[in-house]
Amino acid sequence: MAGRPRVLLVAPGFRCATGMTPALVARHGLRFAYRLFPARDVRFRRRAFRRELAAADLVHWHANLAHFPEVVAELGHLSPGASQVATVHHLDEGDAYVMDAALGADQLHAPSETTATALFGHHPEREVAVIPSLIDRPPPARGPSSTGDGLVIGWCGHDTGVDGRKRLGTLLSAVARLGDRRPEVVLQGWVDPSTRNRAEALGVRVRVVPPRPWPRRWAL
Repeated sequence: MAGRPRVLLVAPGFRCATGMTPALVARHGLRFAYRLFPARDVRFRRRAFRRELAAADLVHWHANLAHFPEVVAELGHLSPGASQVATVHHLDEGDAYVMDAALGADQLHAPSETTATALFGHHPEREVAVIPSLIDRPPPARGPSSTGDGLVIGWCGHDTGVDGRKRLGTLLSAVARLGDRRPEVVLQGWVDPSTRNRAEALGVRVRVVPPRPWPRRWAL
C-alpha cells in the first residue's frame, strides 16, 4: 500500500454521542487516511460509495446497517485484499439478519459482553472483540451527590423512550424500590421526555447532563 492505509468508516450519520466523529479521526490521522461516509447517503450516492470501497484498505461498518440493505449489498464492491470490521452496537427482536451480515466481516466488535454473547454465542469459531463505546468528554469530577449520601448511578447514551431497548424504565423502577436509600441517577445524552415523566411519577431524582452540541463535536 502506498502512503497511509485508507480506512472507510460507514455509519448512520456520525452524530452519535458515543460514536466516531471527525475530531476523533483527527487524533489518528497521521497514521491512517480516514474517509467518512453516511450510510443514509448510499442510495443517493451509490457511485461515490463504490469508488470509496474500491480505494479502501479497510472498511469499518455498523452491522446494524443491515437496516440499510443497499449498504450491505454494495460491500461486494470492496477492493480485493481489503478487510472488513463490523461492529454490532445493539440487538432488537428479530435481528438475526444483523448477525448474518456481520459474520461476513473479517473482524467482529461489540460494545458489551452481553451483545457479544447474545449474537455470537452460537459461533465459537468467531472471536469477538469487546470494545466499550467511546465517550466524547470526560466524566464530571468526583464529588458528593445532590442527595447527600454519595451514591450515584450513571448512564450515558441515546434514550429511545422509557420502555425502549435501553431499559431505563427498568432502572428507574429498581431505584424506586430502594425507598429512603435511593441513589441519585445521572443521565448523560439524549433523554426522552417519557423517561423524565416516569422518574417524576416514581419519585426518583434524576439529573440530566445534555450531550455536547453537534458543532462542537464536529470541530477539528
